[in-house]
Amino acid sequence: MDQGEVKERNQVPTGASRTTTKPPRVKPSWEYTQQPIADPLAPSNKKRVPKKPTRFGEDNIEASLYFGRQPNRYAYLASEMAEEPINKDPQSVSEVMAGRDRQKWIDSMNVELDNIESKGTWIETVLPAGRRAVGCRWVFKVKEDADGKIIKYKSRLVAQGFSQQPGVDYEETFAPVGRATSLRILLSILANKDYYVKQLDVEGAYLNGELDVEIYMKYPPGFTPKKGCNVLKLVKSLYGLKQSGRTWWMEMGKGLGTIGFERLESDWGLYRRPETKDRCEILILGYVDDLVVSGKSEKEVDKVMKEIGKIWTITGLGDINTILGLKVERNRAQRTIWITQPAYIDKLLEKFPKYQSHRTRITPMATEQRPNSKLDTIDGPTPLTRYQAIIGSLQWLATCTRPNIAFATSFLARSVSDPKESHWRMAVAVVAYLANTRTMGIEIEGIQ
Repeated sequence: MDQGEVKERNQVPTGASRTTTKPPRVKPSWEYTQQPIADPLAPSNKKRVPKKPTRFGEDNIEASLYFGRQPNRYAYLASEMAEEPINKDPQSVSEVMAGRDRQKWIDSMNVELDNIESKGTWIETVLPAGRRAVGCRWVFKVKEDADGKIIKYKSRLVAQGFSQQPGVDYEETFAPVGRATSLRILLSILANKDYYVKQLDVEGAYLNGELDVEIYMKYPPGFTPKKGCNVLKLVKSLYGLKQSGRTWWMEMGKGLGTIGFERLESDWGLYRRPETKDRCEILILGYVDDLVVSGKSEKEVDKVMKEIGKIWTITGLGDINTILGLKVERNRAQRTIWITQPAYIDKLLEKFPKYQSHRTRITPMATEQRPNSKLDTIDGPTPLTRYQAIIGSLQWLATCTRPNIAFATSFLARSVSDPKESHWRMAVAVVAYLANTRTMGIEIEGIQ
């Protein structure tokens, strides 16, 4: 058939009209009618109706998540978040009052307020002109030991430091803490030299730091202001401020320095008091408000803890058994220390229940999944936040007690910015391996 035949076939006879029938267009559920783009700088006569505030974790996931004009685009995120376990920590005061542990939380809040007032953390005053007061809120946390048993109901009055202005409300914020590597080295020294070791907690540690700038805070919910006052001026640091961690670190170094301790340059969270004729060597590892005190003489260790108790209010936790979520088991007869993270792994399994599909996993990564192998590029993307969360958890385990998953974790971390479903399945398989080996850890040995 030549082009002339094609042209002739497509011609319409003279006097006839061409009619075409198009099928009705079905409007997709995600499509919205386009409206003319308004000038954002132009004045608007439309009244602004304030949105009704929604608290995260209400009766349904739709009330808690707002995804804008294209909800189906993020529908997979809602489905994944719906699979997350419910947080047993109360998220607000109203939730505390409606819970079954109401009285325990009320007692915890009263303890926190008494601790704040006893340290002279704030004074009531009037907000100066041109200054802005930061907000505050209550944060609740159920503290558990390494086996997942509840040991304490903890309440914190936290300043909303996100509204602080650099150069006005704060300057430096860097606050060193003891590294996990230093903790393992310290435990190795304890096993080798058969040192005594005890643990203590500094109550309201951040409240001891002195502020070098003026910060004003709104009154906490339910607090009755003094007549003529409308804000609280913070004299000492408070949890939530951007510089609170740094002020406590400086206070800790200053306080320990008064009883003969020096900060090590290799780790600014580790302190040492050298041995003399009258006393033995003492080592202290500080991680925020948790201090580990160790030395050759139990009497000297107890003496140091009493000296620390004269500086700050502390709670003695006895022999070390849990630090940074690590379960510490010691056999002094054999001079060995065993560290594991079974409770952390259990929480990881609750957060990512899909590991059940890989229950038979006996290695962190299958032999065919090598670094030089190319994963299936046809796979679609996986939710970024979910993947980053599981990689962060695996990295913490690999750093502390599970170096046997370090290779698999580092391989998966290469794709943390653009993960595919293939990467997600491999990460879940590593979690399944941890489920089958949750009691594995590191054994630190000394001299027999």
